[in-house]
Amino acid sequence: MSLTSPAEFTLGQFQYILDQLPQHIFWKDKESRYLGCNQSFAQDAGLTNPAEIVGKTDFDLSWASSATELHGQDQEIIATGLPFISDEELLNDSHGPKFWLNKKKFPIRNQQGEPIGILGIYEDISTLRRSQIKEVKVSRAFDLLINANQAMVLAQDENSLFVNVCRLAIKVGYIMAWVGLANSDEQKSVSPVAHAGAVDGYLKNIKISWGNDEYGKGPTGTSIREVRTVVNQNFLTNPAMLPWRDSAIKIGYQANIALPIIYPEVGAIAALTIYAIEPNSFNAEEVALLEELAKLLAFGISAVRGREKLLFQNEEKAKRLAELVIANEEKAKRLAELVIANEEKAKRVAELIIANEEKVKRAAELVISIRATHQAEDKMLASLTSLSLARDNETGNHVIRTQIYVRALAARLLKMGKYLDQINEEYIDLVFKAAPLHDIGKVGIPDLILRKPGKLNDEEWLVMQTHTTIGESVLSAAHLESEDENTVIDIAIKIAGGHHEHWDGTGYPRGLKSESIPLAARIMSVADVYDALVSKRVYKGEWTHEQAVKEIILKSGTQFDPVIVDAFALEEGTFHEISQQYHDA
Repeated sequence: MSLTSPAEFTLGQFQYILDQLPQHIFWKDKESRYLGCNQSFAQDAGLTNPAEIVGKTDFDLSWASSATELHGQDQEIIATGLPFISDEELLNDSHGPKFWLNKKKFPIRNQQGEPIGILGIYEDISTLRRSQIKEVKVSRAFDLLINANQAMVLAQDENSLFVNVCRLAIKVGYIMAWVGLANSDEQKSVSPVAHAGAVDGYLKNIKISWGNDEYGKGPTGTSIREVRTVVNQNFLTNPAMLPWRDSAIKIGYQANIALPIIYPEVGAIAALTIYAIEPNSFNAEEVALLEELAKLLAFGISAVRGREKLLFQNEEKAKRLAELVIANEEKAKRLAELVIANEEKAKRVAELIIANEEKVKRAAELVISIRATHQAEDKMLASLTSLSLARDNETGNHVIRTQIYVRALAARLLKMGKYLDQINEEYIDLVFKAAPLHDIGKVGIPDLILRKPGKLNDEEWLVMQTHTTIGESVLSAAHLESEDENTVIDIAIKIAGGHHEHWDGTGYPRGLKSESIPLAARIMSVADVYDALVSKRVYKGEWTHEQAVKEIILKSGTQFDPVIVDAFALEEGTFHEISQQYHDA
């Protein structure tokens, strides 16, 4: 079609243009009788040609059940002269899926401005709306995963961990969540041990097993039995959900997902089951994040059980030691009674013996106490270092190298006569022991971020930065559980929280500046950056030793303490030897 002048623009050509538009357009007279429409609207009405609409009303079309409401809208527009605008209207297709419309109706006026008809326009915004819903679902699962990391670090026992994770699931938008333990009884029953959200007696009134029977073929039982994630997208249409369907629909459950909680060398010991209020609620991205949550729960259980086992063992040792002390006291008492029965001279000798025995006993107790303190300290450091390595994305050699670098820098500062108010041989030994714990906070960072094979985006980098404050929290909790002052842990806390601070105040997490940054953290910063530069990473190649030395000296007074950089310049040959000796294979 072509036009050469405005006079050639006919009604047919106008109809042709309307038929090309993606919007659905119609117009009516003031009695709500259709005067015309475009092709898109005619197809919605079940007509083959827009001309077929002329003279019909909404009562004559496929949506006759809504005709009274539509007629009322039209008459209100004619009466008031005001448009009707609906930014979003949710409808159900006759075939089942939901769709959303952006709908508008305007009055058609004559030359006197009086309403004489209706012009209607609407468009399908379902694709946009579904994309928004998908984004919300992924976001809630991501929020749940991040918050669960914090809950795991602070959990004191399994039950508090389960309860907190269920509560967090409700907080981010799910309707109900519960954890069920797999029992070893004949029925292979599943016992709820924690829940949150809209329950209304659901868990008390239903029967769930992890056996291969009708009560074990739902998501929870199947997840435990087959050790895999199981998704039920619709309680109404899924035949496996029949035993629980009526109870679930009554409360408002439409879909659920069960995730196995796996204990090492045992298998699935429980399942976390989460419920949603809409069918087809769990998409692939959301399921992947929730599976990370289940792995995190399993790791948390291992950590809690390991700590409880260690506490039990220590209590047993303390109990046996107390029994041994009592037995020795009884022996000493009987010996004293025998000596007292002798003559006065024997009495004085006995008193002297008893006095000497008390001195020996106190000395022995002191030796035992000192040994126990060092053993407890070494075990705590070993456990914390193992925990750090288990969750770190670096190699074990990184820990060895940075530990030796730190000792070399501290020793050089002592030779230079710098920071003598803090540095001595004991301080150097403590910094050496504390250095492996500098990145222990990565225990609280999700695997999706920690082990990402590439550069992190802005949102992921903000999450990664929290490993400094998480490290402080983990080490502070370890410090509180010790009855004695533990200077190694004190220094480890300062290193974990401050080794990413910069001398000029541009670092994180607190933006500390110059000597307000702990000395141990400033030393660790130089050692950590040098090792990162000369080591290969997924996001960078390894630098030469000379390039790394130049970079650190260049950042003296900005990122690094100038005095420590001077010490590094004197020890750079030692750094190179260490990096070569403990080079990653």
